[in-house]
Amino acid sequence: EVIQNGKWVEVEGSSPFGYRSYTTFSFLANVRSRENSPECIKEPCGLPKDSEHLNEIGDFNKTKLQNIEDDWDYHSHTHILLEEFLNYDYDQIVFGGISLREHLMEGFFDEIRKLEKLGEPNEVRVVMYFCG
Repeated sequence: EVIQNGKWVEVEGSSPFGYRSYTTFSFLANVRSRENSPECIKEPCGLPKDSEHLNEIGDFNKTKLQNIEDDWDYHSHTHILLEEFLNYDYDQIVFGGISLREHLMEGFFDEIRKLEKLGEPNEVRVVMYFCG
């Protein structure tokens, strides 16, 4: 999502971190974490209540936000500002003597670079939840 005209709006066709990587899931929202998983960037904090597209009416005459939160298959709802991604220390050694940067691999940072093109770090965020 990005801020446009003072409102958080969805970026059409954007699905960052949409690939399957348990290391990435663990880092983003403490999902599929193991004993030696890296610490997550921030504990899941729920879906943002100020999201324009999540507050649109969807199925069952409820907002998309309500439908996602009510669905038992979806969990670990969260949102993370680009600013939080950019300020994180990826060079810390996490396990096996390898940095978090090495564990996340280049594809993760490709996604960050795409997000940087969308706007200011405090005006771009990733809204996510997990299924299963």
